[in-house]
Amino acid sequence: MMRLMDVLGIAGCKRESAERYHIEIEAARIAYSVRDCFVSDPVTMTTTPSDLLSESYIAALAGLFRPKCRNPEVILPPLPGSNTIYLSVVDRDRRAVSFINSVCDGFGSRISTPKSGFALQNRGACFSLEPGHPNEIGPLKRPMHTIIPAIAMQGGRASISFGVVGGAFQPVDRHTSYPT
Repeated sequence: MMRLMDVLGIAGCKRESAERYHIEIEAARIAYSVRDCFVSDPVTMTTTPSDLLSESYIAALAGLFRPKCRNPEVILPPLPGSNTIYLSVVDRDRRAVSFINSVCDGFGSRISTPKSGFALQNRGACFSLEPGHPNEIGPLKRPMHTIIPAIAMQGGRASISFGVVGGAFQPVDRHTSYPT
């Protein structure tokens, strides 16, 4: 998403401009369409991250961008709902916790722990039942998901503890709020 936004000229846009928002939104849509076609458990992916980040592939993706409107040819699958909480705590000694919890849907897996009674998450809902899909359910596979709490370090110490709820919005927020 970041490389695509660079190619689309985001550096030349004013921070709060409609042009910048359009690039961010469309780059996210294009990146999600790629993610949903190719990204899965790294052990079973059929393409490599370096292929997806190559200059030629990013240039091809940039060709999907329409500067004046949304490109209806970029199709996204239905996005699952989610129920996510985020908590960030930093104490006076700069010890930090960046915590996210999500059951992904109403009652998670609908399985609770015998002793404490809390519902277990169901990120397995992110698997696909479509044969041959990169996220096709299978033994010892992890589903692609958007759970991304983070702590930025500076000089070996926690500098920023951050995260965001919002399912598919999480990567967009991380990439557009904290550019390198």
